[in-house]
Amino acid sequence: LQQAGGHLVMLGLAGVGRRSCIQLACRIIHSQYHHISMGNKLEYKEQLKAILMDCGVKGEQCTLVVVAKGDQEQDDLHHDLHELVVCGEVQGLFNIDEVENIVSQITDSNSNTASSKCWKSFTKRVRQNLQDR
Repeated sequence: LQQAGGHLVMLGLAGVGRRSCIQLACRIIHSQYHHISMGNKLEYKEQLKAILMDCGVKGEQCTLVVVAKGDQEQDDLHHDLHELVVCGEVQGLFNIDEVENIVSQITDSNSNTASSKCWKSFTKRVRQNLQDR
């Protein structure tokens, strides 16, 4: 779990302790625990944005736990998680104003850096600091 870019998938019946194991692991590796339920897609996307901001801008270690409730949500979830693992971002998650805000926050710490390099720095930090479970 502490490896850079480490990921874990836990499968099993409800009530067997998967969430408790992950919460314990988060405490051991000093990572923030975030639980997202896929009930409302818009709400899920907003929560995901906030977590990516913590990882990419603030540089915090975060562990993301997502619970899907239906087939369509699972397809969306798998697609989003695949993009996060491979690219460090979810295409279309942030609008242009939000991207500019992220770039300006990264630029504050790197005063003479181009916006494309700042965005790459953001996605690199997300890949380094986000573990999804």
